[in-house]
This record gives sequence, C-alpha cells and structure tokens, in this order.
Amino acid sequence: MCSLACRRAWVWTAVFCAAATAAHAQINRGLPEELQGVGVDEKLDAQLPLDLWFTDSDGKRVQLREFFGRRRPVMLTFNYFRC
Repeated sequence: MCSLACRRAWVWTAVFCAAATAAHAQINRGLPEELQGVGVDEKLDAQLPLDLWFTDSDGKRVQLREFFGRRRPVMLTFNYFRC
C-alpha cells in the first residue's frame, strides 16, 4: 500500500501533467485571411533553368548553375534567415 507521501507525490505528478498538457493546448481559429488560398504546389522531378539568379545567405548574387557539378547534392529552399 502507498504511504501518504507516496499518494501526495502521485497527486502532484498528476497535477503537473495536467497543467503541462493544458499549457500546450491552443485554440484553432483557422487560417488568417492573408493565408487563405496559400499552398504548396509540388513539382517533383521538374527542372529549373540553371541561369536563374538568387541571393545567397551572405547577400551575394549567385547563379543557380554555380552550385551544380561539385559532386554534391543541391537542396534549394526558399526561406528567410533574418527579416
């Protein structure tokens, strides 16, 4: 049988778990109006023209072809490093 201290420990553990679960709960209000209709169109196996220009993480303009032919895979992601 569990002692009083053991029961208190179980009660506090249950309270902590319930509070932690509630802290992570969020209300789903749907997408903001600005994001309605925004999505991702996958173009698997599609090829990009290698003469496209981009700005790298150092702010330097680079042509896409500069990244190919180095015997390494190329992963192109469109994201911000800072605002």
